[in-house]
Order: sequence, then structure tokens, then C-alpha cells
Amino acid sequence: MPVNIRIPEKKRTSHTGLSATTVSMNGIELQDREFFAAIKAGREPNASVAQVLPCYQVLHELEQQLTAG
Repeated sequence: MPVNIRIPEKKRTSHTGLSATTVSMNGIELQDREFFAAIKAGREPNASVAQVLPCYQVLHELEQQLTAG
């Protein structure tokens, strides 16, 4: 004698990826995301060497003055 077993259907849910909207608190991850976004957009990244080099030059000059004294 066959037994009829009714298996309930799974509820249909919408799976939404959160990777595009999740805010990270990891600075390196944020910098990496911005870097790749800039490449895709064909622009210079926010944290490019060209943008920070003048600051490092000033910091180096200050260090030279402080260590010379």
C-alpha cells in the first residue's frame, strides 16, 4: 500500500548580495575597493602615490631638521 507523504515546499526568498552595500571598517579593504573602482572608472585612485608623495617629502624634511638639531 503506497503512502502519500507531503513534503512542504520551501519558502521562496530573495537572496540579495550584501557585498556591494556592506560597509567595512577595515581600512585596507576600503582602500582596495576604492583602488579597483578607480581602475574600472579609468581614474586615479584616491590614495595614489602621486597624491601622497609631496606629503612624504615634507615629513622627510621635518625629520631631517629634528634629527640634525
